[in-house]
Amino acid sequence: MQIFHALQAWWQHQTLLEVIAVITGLFCVYLAAKNNIWNWPFAIVSVSLYIFIFFEARLYADMGLQFYFLAMNIYGWWFWSHSPAESKVPIKRIANRETGLAIAAIVVTTFVLGSLLKYTPASYPYLDSFLAACSLVAQVFLARKVLENWLIWVFVDIIYVGVYIFKDLHLTAVMYAVYTVIAAMGYFDWRKDWKVQLPKKKLTTLNIIKIAVVGPESTGKSTMSAFLAKHYQTVWVPEYARGYCEKLTEPPTWQDEINMFYGQLALEEEMEQQANKLLICDTTFMTVKIWSDQMFGSSPQEVLDELPKHPYDLYLLLNIDLPWEDDPLRDFPDMREHFMSVWHKELKALNANYTVISGTGPERYERAVAAIDSYLNQNLQD
Repeated sequence: MQIFHALQAWWQHQTLLEVIAVITGLFCVYLAAKNNIWNWPFAIVSVSLYIFIFFEARLYADMGLQFYFLAMNIYGWWFWSHSPAESKVPIKRIANRETGLAIAAIVVTTFVLGSLLKYTPASYPYLDSFLAACSLVAQVFLARKVLENWLIWVFVDIIYVGVYIFKDLHLTAVMYAVYTVIAAMGYFDWRKDWKVQLPKKKLTTLNIIKIAVVGPESTGKSTMSAFLAKHYQTVWVPEYARGYCEKLTEPPTWQDEINMFYGQLALEEEMEQQANKLLICDTTFMTVKIWSDQMFGSSPQEVLDELPKHPYDLYLLLNIDLPWEDDPLRDFPDMREHFMSVWHKELKALNANYTVISGTGPERYERAVAAIDSYLNQNLQD
């Protein structure tokens, strides 16, 4: 009975504001751990309420952090939803460069913010600043769907439990204890999803010869790929990016490029199972690198990491001697010479085996067949 009265007295000291903030916060973290986009609206409500709660508790770094969380939650909601309706933004692993930048950001932010908070009534200026800095980094990684964000949250939430107990925010301390468990669950759930989204490994060694048909816009890659597949009685892999971009309502973003990278990889793995000795690929995800470099000035790290791991036996680089044909999904008609030189550079950087296919009409197809036959004669043994 004493325990009941103690709990009743404790509950009466909790504010309605904190109760609502805790409930919406728990919903937010649970849904995020389940990779559900509806975590973001709950997060927006929760962090908005905690701006007032932390101000009253004189946790000024945490209060300021809520403004950042509010902006990041709005961004995260947009980022996760900014892809075709039938696909989710893929989960990715942290890159070495991101790890270095994260550590540097935490150290600098902790020192600068802690030094400033020393001159305020803040309760724990440097600890508060360190936790705020870690949370800043974790929130960025959560919004960008980096798997390791959950490990940072587990570390941060454990420390926050102690801080909020000392500040008499007991309900919030309980919430962060639950956060710790959910964050750990989130890590393992996301890790399973990450493994599922990877291209499936083949059960047997297929010994398929992969021919990549590449080149600038409007050089007849799709037509050539269909012709070669018919000639060699096999299948060909269409360009995943074309179907993806047809569903977009605005220019592709950085995340769209990553989605197209994963899509092209998965499509090749699927079609490889159906190939008859040869697999004809209408372009490769090298296109993602070239377009990302052109549009954004750099390429997604996962693309750069995977390029050397997915070689093709022969590249047919189609020349720009065909006339330009307008298409809503084609850009830069006056830059075909530039992109031709880019393809040369990228293929040489990979030390790729490639040949340029020129000519028009039947002559173009005959040269492509001759190039493949020459490769087969030189490399296949009966």
